[in-house]
Amino acid sequence: MAKKGPHPQEVKRYVPSEWLKSFLDEKLQLLKKDEPSTKWNKKKVDNMDKLFQSMANLIYFLEMTAKHTELREVFEKDLEDLLDIRPDSEVKGLSTHLGVMDKGVRLTQTNLVRLVYASLIPHEKEYDNFRLKLLNKMQGIVFNKMWWILHDKFGISQISASVIDDMAKCVGWTSMFVGPKEYDKTTQKRIIDFPAVNSS
Repeated sequence: MAKKGPHPQEVKRYVPSEWLKSFLDEKLQLLKKDEPSTKWNKKKVDNMDKLFQSMANLIYFLEMTAKHTELREVFEKDLEDLLDIRPDSEVKGLSTHLGVMDKGVRLTQTNLVRLVYASLIPHEKEYDNFRLKLLNKMQGIVFNKMWWILHDKFGISQISASVIDDMAKCVGWTSMFVGPKEYDKTTQKRIIDFPAVNSS
């Protein structure tokens, strides 16, 4: 009698929650009719609280797995699925409107790319706001990571110095566009308020 192997695990598929879809669709309808709604405003507070709580949970989970090797060993495959680093051939590419003539740039439609791309708004005319500062912060993170990777792979060499110099120029340009103006924290009504796990 042939020995049966383990049953292949069923692929779970996730879609936006019905409460979120309904909440946004309702507001779109109200905007079309130009109708204010006190009831909807209450829903906005409740539903944004859910989104902020989800963000706090995600940050804590990622920081804990980043800090603790033993947790990474448990969740590494889940993290790979969550952040979704799949080959280009298996996913649809995003349309690119990045001010680079749409040539030679292909963004793979993975979870992380979709999250970042939507956060920055995929439209070249709407950028001169907090999203430019967000882009600058992302570049800073990439610069920091690449600095360590280059020194690990090439040591202190001409290759490392050349790449780091090029990357520093990119960060420098967005820093110049962002300007010295500080963000006014007094306008912030919701704060994810716990210390970074890796700083404790």
